[in-house]
Amino acid sequence: MKKIILTLLFAFLTVSVLFGDIKAITADGRQVILMDDGTWEWAVDEETTEIYGYSKPEKSKANVKGKKIDYKIWYNSKIWKAKKKPGASEYSFEAKNSTMYGMVIPEKEYFDRDVLLEVALMNAKDASENVEVLEREERVVNGKKIIYMKMKAVIENLNFIYMGYYYSHEDFGSIQVIAYTLDSFLEAYENDMEDFLNGSEFLH
Repeated sequence: MKKIILTLLFAFLTVSVLFGDIKAITADGRQVILMDDGTWEWAVDEETTEIYGYSKPEKSKANVKGKKIDYKIWYNSKIWKAKKKPGASEYSFEAKNSTMYGMVIPEKEYFDRDVLLEVALMNAKDASENVEVLEREERVVNGKKIIYMKMKAVIENLNFIYMGYYYSHEDFGSIQVIAYTLDSFLEAYENDMEDFLNGSEFLH
């Protein structure tokens, strides 16, 4: 089954005004500050002074390092095995005891994030008969603002779910970090896929 799959694949906001900026609460309860210039940042908890966001899981102790651009992907070696790949995808990942996979696609070139997302969608549509964006949101992951996107794609009559982090910066380049599995396995594997994505560290 794994060989077949590998062959097939290649909020509402509550708003209040705060000192000229806008304080907002996302659907899952996290606070953000919307600036006058159109940018945003996570609100700081007054008691803990911690920034709301995502960070590398404690069990993700192994890592691979980027060759084209400066990044690390931290992962749990008890769950994942990593492999270098020639071509656009610099590394591929495969779960040792389950049907889930990952890939890292770095580029030296900087792309506007909307362009990067459009390219990701175009590539998915080239490989799939049907692509649907299920979720899209901004996150802060290990100190960097990224875009998270979840997509559903149909390939050879099999339903796949792709979860990806998309990041681009003038001083860094561009990168896509993606985890995927069959739709029917998502409930069982989604937490492990999230942990894999949250091991993304973009160094600049």
